[in-house]
Amino acid sequence: MGSKNLEAIAVRGTQGVAVSDAKRFMKVVKHTAPALSSVPVTVTFGGALIRFLPAGGKGNRQSVDVENGITLSALFEQFGMSGDERLLVILNGDVVKKSQYSGTTLAQGDALSLMPPIQAG
Repeated sequence: MGSKNLEAIAVRGTQGVAVSDAKRFMKVVKHTAPALSSVPVTVTFGGALIRFLPAGGKGNRQSVDVENGITLSALFEQFGMSGDERLLVILNGDVVKKSQYSGTTLAQGDALSLMPPIQAG
């Protein structure tokens, strides 16, 4: 078949499909599977938290592709946050408490705002 810059193959039928190079096939599956399960989430970084904005971001808001079902704790780790940061987390308009970070998951279209604490006096 050679290199034809093939993007996809659609198969339909009632018989099984034999894979001629199972090892290579599994390598491709492992490489592409994460991209297939990622979803876009809009993240807004407030104040000094803008330093955690992923590379290439402009302003303080960015659409980020994340693993579907990733927890807030895991996302913060990916952003390079230590977990010690004091911040206000708002997900789709609702405040999320720090004790809920490890149990709160993200899905396609979620809007996440990360704001530093505000002190007045």
